[in-house]
Amino acid sequence: MEQSPTAPEALRAPVVLIVEDEFSVRWPAAEYLREVAYSVIEASNANEAITLFTSGAPIDLAFVDFKLPGGLNGLMLAKWLDAHRPTMPVLLTSGLAETLPGFYRGNSRRYIPKPYTFPNVAAQIKEMLQSHAP
Repeated sequence: MEQSPTAPEALRAPVVLIVEDEFSVRWPAAEYLREVAYSVIEASNANEAITLFTSGAPIDLAFVDFKLPGGLNGLMLAKWLDAHRPTMPVLLTSGLAETLPGFYRGNSRRYIPKPYTFPNVAAQIKEMLQSHAP
């Protein structure tokens, strides 16, 4: 029996890139998502995230904080993804909701305010990945 070349791809856990500069926020979120069967890659700023995207790392969804150090904020990273990975689902978060009045709504671009619960984040990610599946 011949195996489809995409079989390993279909069997792997979805990969979530968490882009959050505060370790005390990023680490527990990453650990929770790992516990509920996601693979997680972590970045502390938008430049690290862009390096990961351009390296070909298998990323299925980006969970991005708005306020990031290094010149590019989370919304700028989302706009970079619009240009370079337009189908990449992005879940943007912030404790400063007033800074995001024009962020997209829909299946591939969502916003979740801080403070959030990990189960709520996981549910949003699951919905976004399911609606993004081919």
